[in-house]
Amino acid sequence: HGKDLASRLREIGDFEVIGTFYRNAIEGGHHLDLKRPLPPFLLDSLDKDTTVVALSAIADPRAAFTNLTDTNALNVKGVGRLVKAVSRRGARLIFSSSVEVLDGSTNVQDEMAQPNPLNTYGASKLAIERELQDLMVLGTYSIVRTPWIIHKDLQSRCLIKDAYQNMLKKGGARLA
Repeated sequence: HGKDLASRLREIGDFEVIGTFYRNAIEGGHHLDLKRPLPPFLLDSLDKDTTVVALSAIADPRAAFTNLTDTNALNVKGVGRLVKAVSRRGARLIFSSSVEVLDGSTNVQDEMAQPNPLNTYGASKLAIERELQDLMVLGTYSIVRTPWIIHKDLQSRCLIKDAYQNMLKKGGARLA
C-alpha cells in the first residue's frame, strides 16, 4: 500500500519522499492521475538520484477486465508514460508487477518462468515489464512480482480470509 510505504520510508530514511495519491489523500502527498500528462512536480523531481516506486494500477482482475478502457489508460499508457519519463531523466524505477503475468502451467513459478498472462490485469503488468526492459538499462530498474496486494492492516485483501469466505458462500463451487 503506497501510503504505508511512504510513511515507512519517511521514518527510516534521510532522503526526501514525495508521496502521491489518486483518490484517498495522504498527508503531505500530491494528487497524481497517471491517465493525464505527468505534472511538473513529478517531472522536476526526476534525476539520477531519484528512485520512483510505481504502485499505481487497477489491480483487481475483475475490475481490470470489466473496465478495459480505464485499465489500458492507467495500467499501460499512464504507467508507460511514467516509465518513459523516468528513463529519459536517468532516474531509477521499482515497478510493482504481479504473478498474474504467469499462467501457473509449470511446477516452478519463479523469475525464470515464461510469462503468459491469463487475464487483462496480468497482460497490462507484462506490457510494462517489457517496456521497462526495452527502455531502461539493466540495473536502473527492478520488477517486483507480488502474489497479492499487501497491506499493513492485514484486513485489506487478505488472501486467507478471502479464500475462506469464498468457500463458505452458497451456490456451488467457488474459486478460492
